[in-house]
Formats: sequence, structure tokens, C-alpha cells
Amino acid sequence: MNFTPELTGIGKYTGELSCYLAEQNFHVQVVTGVPYYPFWKIMSGYKNNQFASEVIAGVKVLRSPLFIPRRLTGSSRMLQEFSFLLTSFLATFYLLIREKRFQFVIVVAPSILSGLIGIWYRFWNRSTKLIYHIQDLQIDAAEELNMIRQPVVLTLLKRVERFILKNASAVSTISSGMKKRILTKCSSIKKTIILPNWVDDSKIFVSACNSSLLQQLGLPVDKKLILYSGAMGEKQGLTVLLDVAKWASKEQPELHFVLSGTGPYANQLREKAVASNYTNMHFIDLQPVDQFNQLLNSVWMHLVLQKANAADLVLPSKLSNIMAVGGLVLVTASENTSLCEIVHGYRTGYVVPPDNTTALVNGIQYLHNHEEVVVDLKRNAAHYAQRYLKKEHVINSFIQELETV
Repeated sequence: MNFTPELTGIGKYTGELSCYLAEQNFHVQVVTGVPYYPFWKIMSGYKNNQFASEVIAGVKVLRSPLFIPRRLTGSSRMLQEFSFLLTSFLATFYLLIREKRFQFVIVVAPSILSGLIGIWYRFWNRSTKLIYHIQDLQIDAAEELNMIRQPVVLTLLKRVERFILKNASAVSTISSGMKKRILTKCSSIKKTIILPNWVDDSKIFVSACNSSLLQQLGLPVDKKLILYSGAMGEKQGLTVLLDVAKWASKEQPELHFVLSGTGPYANQLREKAVASNYTNMHFIDLQPVDQFNQLLNSVWMHLVLQKANAADLVLPSKLSNIMAVGGLVLVTASENTSLCEIVHGYRTGYVVPPDNTTALVNGIQYLHNHEEVVVDLKRNAAHYAQRYLKKEHVINSFIQELETV
């Protein structure tokens, strides 16, 4: 459902995977929707009332119209899923009648329902291998965050998900914690693959602080900037930052918080900050990749926030970019989660319990007062990214896994 030119989230990684495969001389055809994320409106240059085709970096792209909700609720998101199920079915049927045959069909979830299209395609091409790649445990998140409240709907979706897992040639996901949760859903999964979200080190890399960029964005150059960049939604629990900013304005005035991104709760958060007159909170748009890299290198600390009940439902992709620039990261994560394992286990950052304002404040204070710890964590983060997260290494390993399916 999501694809290039979306700047963040699942579309970014699906686009980079497709383009890299095309560079390696694979013939790649993509069926996707019109780009809309994370702004939840159609990007300039695209129309949502017709099917359209284009070629991006050697990848043939067939775009299907889909419903884009103005107000995000569980019901509106399900309507979007069903609209894409219908239109992507028609697009895939068009490819079938043109006798397009592929060795592999890679379905990316969300949307989970797209897995049904993959199974239907394989019914007509029995030699095709279906790879079901899970970026986000969408049903679990909807249930645990109370986004879908109808038990009948949840039960139906879980049965559909189990049917897809059972019939896929292989199931891939982005972390070991998510893999464990997936294996509890179905005992008949044929093969599992870990495909972590990677870093393109030609675009995200260590560089010097850019004071002129900070000034251009309206950010203070004489303060310690703490950055949150990415989606702003229910899973992140960003309202805790309002309390932290209130504390900092009195106790640590040299700290300023920068929130870069958009999402269903972004405007609400901005309005609350303005109403409370928090002058140490700054809201900026998502930045183009070159400026984003400079921004990552120009702040003191990065935040990766996650609610306790979102544990191992998704692994925030922003963490990879932060580590690639050797950034100092403060993470809220529960014990025994993939996020905690990577950050605490490899000492690539500092972990505090989620949904706990006091713990977050204490973590910021500790790092503020222990420069030697900061230096060590940043060095470990850069080393981890170089060793495990380089795009070429990650995708080449995935290709080797495909050969064994």
C-alpha cells in the first residue's frame, strides 16, 4: 500500500528494496497505491481517481486508487484497507491477463489484507513463491491500543492473518521479537526470515553540525537540542514530552525539544504546547533526506518513544538512522523487547521504562551529567550500524534467503 516517494515509514523501505533488486538485474513490478504518507493527503503530481503506471529507477510501478481517510479511526483505516484490497486485486488481475509471471511475490504488511492478493496470484501460478513481509503487527496494535473495539472484527482479521501465514512460502519480519510473536499466531509457518530495516549510508552518515541549517529551521544554535523525528501517533505516546518540557523549562533551560514529523496527533500536540506556552518546544516539518542527515548530526540527543502496550508490535525504523550517524539515543522500551535488546544489550543508547515521565526525565539528566557515557554509547551505535544495518549487506542476505525458499 505504501511506496516511494513517501519519505518515511514502510513506503521508504519497500521502495528502496524494489530499486535495489532492480539494480541487481531482477525484473521488478510493483502494485501499490498513490503516495499519501505521512501527511495523509495525496502528494503533488498524483491523482487518486484512476490507475496509473510509471517507472522509478528501473522498477515498473502500477498505482491503484485507494480511500485516504481525513479522520483516522479504526473504522476509517479498515475502509482504506478494503479499498486497496479491491483496487490492487484489479491491478494484479490486469498483470495476470497480460501473462506476467514472477518467481516471487513479496507482500508487505500493512496492509495485511494484501496477503490475500498474493495467495490468489499464486493460485494461478503454482511455481511462484509468496513472501509475506511484516513491517508492523497491525492487528495486535489495533487490539492492544484499543483502536478496533468490535470483537467480531478482530476475530475475523486474526483468522485472515493466520490463513495468510499458513499459506505463505516464507514469512519475513524486521526483528527477532516480532518473529517470536508471529510464530505464536500459526504453527504451520513454513519458513521465517529476519529482514531488518537498513540504512543507506550514501544518504545517512556522520557529518559535522550544521548551524546554518538550524537557524534556517528556526532552531536555537546555543541550546542542547533533543530531537524526535517520525510518525506522531498512538503507538508513540508523545504527550509525555509535554510534561518533560515543563520540567526542563524550570530545571534545565538549556534543553530544547524539536519534533519533526506529522501524524494523527501532531496538531493536537502542537496546540497543547502553544496553549501551555512551552517556548522550549519547536515543531518542524519532515526534512528532505540531505537536510535530514544534517539535522540528525546537529542535535545533542534523539528520542525513540514507544508505549508499553506497543512492545514488539513494530521496531521503530528511526533507530537505524540515529545509530548510522553515531547519535545519542534515549529509548523508552520494556525489558525483553527487541528494542531494549538492541539498545541496552549492545550499549548503543540509554533505555528507560515506557509511559514514565520521571524515568524519562532521569534518563535525560543522567546523560546530561555523564559525558563519558555519552561518548561510549555514540561510538557503539555507529559501530553497530556499520556492522549490521548497511543496506547492501541486509538486502543481499535477504536475497540469499530467497534462494533457499
